[in-house]
Amino acid sequence: MKKQSPVLFCGKINHLTIIRLNNKHLYQWIILAFGFLFSGTVAGQIIPVAITSPAQVAACDSNHFHASFTASSTFSLKISASILTGNQNTLNYSCQDSTPVFPVKLIVDTIGNSSVSGAIFNSADSSYVFSVNTTGAISFDYFILVDCSVIQDSSFNNSINLKQSWTCQGCSLTFDLDSTVATSNSLTSSNIKTPRIIDISNTSFPASYQNSSALYFEYRNNGNASAPIQFNFNPNTYGTNCDAFVSDS
Repeated sequence: MKKQSPVLFCGKINHLTIIRLNNKHLYQWIILAFGFLFSGTVAGQIIPVAITSPAQVAACDSNHFHASFTASSTFSLKISASILTGNQNTLNYSCQDSTPVFPVKLIVDTIGNSSVSGAIFNSADSSYVFSVNTTGAISFDYFILVDCSVIQDSSFNNSINLKQSWTCQGCSLTFDLDSTVATSNSLTSSNIKTPRIIDISNTSFPASYQNSSALYFEYRNNGNASAPIQFNFNPNTYGTNCDAFVSDS
């Protein structure tokens, strides 16, 4: 009796096509199918990321984060950051100035860790793109600088949040940043702290013609974050006596 070759069925039920393959080709097809299946699983895998946040995330400050995860391949990573108001709108900048002030800036420490390199900051969307060039256990430090311009006026909702998102450039890897919710490629630091500088100086100062008078200016921080701010007073150079200005800041 003549030995029959294995038969592989493919196609829709209403249009069945029969393809006869010899054993050698059948084994090659099976190996190729498993190869595609395996590669697809790796490309679409979920990578849990452990992020250590600072004790408090604050405006007018650099906020130090530490990330660690396990990578099975090298890839290009993009970290984006944005400021959200209490009603979840993206805050661009709040300074009354014609020149836009970007509310956040990212800095990735590529010097302290050789597993990441080539960091490029994109001011258009406040993102950082860099390469993860090794496999295995990966860890690195990065900073998200939140500008003072995000501080809202007292007439606005003072609740502002910092949101960061991770995406893989050119691949289908998914990063899980928040273990408290379903798989999410973003992490939100809610109700970030803000300083609030109040001028409590006297509204009038005694002065007399051709006499020196000490002018005292006093400010108080009514916010819930520290304010590393340096004050500078610029004298009015008009005339001969106004340029002798001495300040102590």
